[in-house]
Amino acid sequence: MAYTERDKIARARTFVEKMSKGMNPITNEPLPRLDSDSEKRIRACMAYLTGMLDSILAGPARAGQPVSISPQLKSRIKVSPKPINISDVVTNINVELKRAGIATLSLFSVSAWLNSQGLLEDGSVEGKQFRIASDGANGLGINTVTRTGKDGRNYPITLYDEGAQRYIIENLEAITERKAGSSRVAGKA
Repeated sequence: MAYTERDKIARARTFVEKMSKGMNPITNEPLPRLDSDSEKRIRACMAYLTGMLDSILAGPARAGQPVSISPQLKSRIKVSPKPINISDVVTNINVELKRAGIATLSLFSVSAWLNSQGLLEDGSVEGKQFRIASDGANGLGINTVTRTGKDGRNYPITLYDEGAQRYIIENLEAITERKAGSSRVAGKA
């Protein structure tokens, strides 16, 4: 039988709880007595670990797991009326995910998902790699513009208008599902 990560944590929690009560977790027999000071500290540590494992088991979705995000939470995510870069979009999303106790997204996971949807493509300017908007992304409000840096060099920046930001927010489950799938594949390597 294959155990999920949650099953393993639940089993570990049972073992730790039994040890905190002075029982062998396999045989259910009393553990050999130690000096009282050591025994108290060990039991207190085991009780603490039991509480931590309870929190993990009862807590919200863990990183690397697909999540369900309510429409109410989505509606609380700040959407900028002016076009912003992907870093700002992800920051706005993560503010509300953190408040809800949900694992946050990485900039990479959102960009990789947009790339997998054909909305971004890899490009280069003066030998530097950038992800730029594909032709199909323009209709969604994802546009790449050229800016000039302090050093006088031009570089592309991809901006997301209000519609594009909402599109990303509406697809958060798909992004987390893809992220979880990537984590599972990476974990097996």
